[in-house]
Amino acid sequence: MKKTMLFVCTILLLALLISCGGISKDKATEIAIKSLNTTKVYVQKWEAELNAEKNAYIVTVWFDGKHVITVDSKSGKILSSEFTEDK
Repeated sequence: MKKTMLFVCTILLLALLISCGGISKDKATEIAIKSLNTTKVYVQKWEAELNAEKNAYIVTVWFDGKHVITVDSKSGKILSSEFTEDK
């Protein structure tokens, strides 16, 4: 029983340490939308997903077209931004 409890505590501690210092999906979305000089109120739709290979969130925002914004998952810095105009 003690070994199981120790194992569970170790796994939880490791998960906490790994996630330490990074930003959340919601924070990445907030950064991306703010970079467009707008707020969620004026955005039609948004999606965000973590790309583990790039250590970045890929945030797609529909606002006067489609914006794909890559946000670093550790620092919150915008790495790239692409825009596709609605047709």
